Amino acid sequence: MLHALRLVVALIVLAATGAAERSAAEVHFALSPPVVQVQPGEIFELEIQIADVGDSINGYDAVLAYDPQRLQLLVPSPWSSGEGALFTGACPQRFLVLSAPADSSRLTVSHVVLCAGVRVTGPGVTYRLSFRARMIQGVTRVDLVEGTAGYDAGSPVLPVRADGAEVRVGQATATAPAFGRPRLRVVPNPFNPITEIEFELTADEPRACLDLFDFQGRRVRRLYDGALPRGNHALPFRGRDDHGEALASGVYLLRLTLATRPARTTRVVLLR
Repeated sequence: MLHALRLVVALIVLAATGAAERSAAEVHFALSPPVVQVQPGEIFELEIQIADVGDSINGYDAVLAYDPQRLQLLVPSPWSSGEGALFTGACPQRFLVLSAPADSSRLTVSHVVLCAGVRVTGPGVTYRLSFRARMIQGVTRVDLVEGTAGYDAGSPVLPVRADGAEVRVGQATATAPAFGRPRLRVVPNPFNPITEIEFELTADEPRACLDLFDFQGRRVRRLYDGALPRGNHALPFRGRDDHGEALASGVYLLRLTLATRPARTTRVVLLR
């Protein structure tokens, strides 16, 4: 009887998870084109896109990181001249702010549709930016980094996937390291009663936090908080919260937050 009940629960959760992944798996941001070939001094354009059909949003922050010694950002003037059709076609009233730190190595595009009840989903272009390649030949990158997020009426929509772009200037042969997110996976997934969380760090991290959230955004477990060396790491997880209590069957969000790299989020399915 207990085995049959577990089987029914598993089928219900898997069906719900499958439907969610098909219709609203995540918010997937990407820079397009993913690879750019230019000559020193040449101007090129990158589009911020919602690349796939996913969760609906009415706003986002896109945080772009780049090397100002290799690329010069050309901010659209006025800012609205860079807007893409996904937002301009959804609502005539929009909020748009571009902001950058003093070192000019990052730019944040904050973009919201202001029509009541209006949401957008991908695919489509949200914003366009231009860069000028400086005189240093080689490979560099523009990446969407930590802080990039989608919102629905002010609430974060998780998980978020963000893909950057490689820029090859002149006679470029090497591949530049990404500013992007670390690899993170859970095996097996779905799981019961135990699974293993695996991730790879390409550099030593002074602080790494591994947290589990329920789908209401509440943190239910901190699995790790501390320094970690470069390399592959694996942590067991037995489906329990911070108090040692067994978590209920369902879909959870696992987030790896690093001090020097963008965060990574993935879904975890627990079946009792």
